Amino acid sequence: MGLINSMIYLDEIGDYPGWAILLVLVGITVLIYGVKLLSQAKPEPSTGQPGEDQEMGEISD
Repeated sequence: MGLINSMIYLDEIGDYPGWAILLVLVGITVLIYGVKLLSQAKPEPSTGQPGEDQEMGEISD
């Protein structure tokens, strides 16, 4: 965001092509989205093992 703010303050927006500014904004958006994905709460792992009450090798019908 500092890059965008300084470009506006120094009136340098016209010095860059539109596609370059668009790519900067897309990069900022992807970065924010990635941070939000990594900071989401992860689901609790299940405490029990599947088939916990059966012994190994025992087959139930």
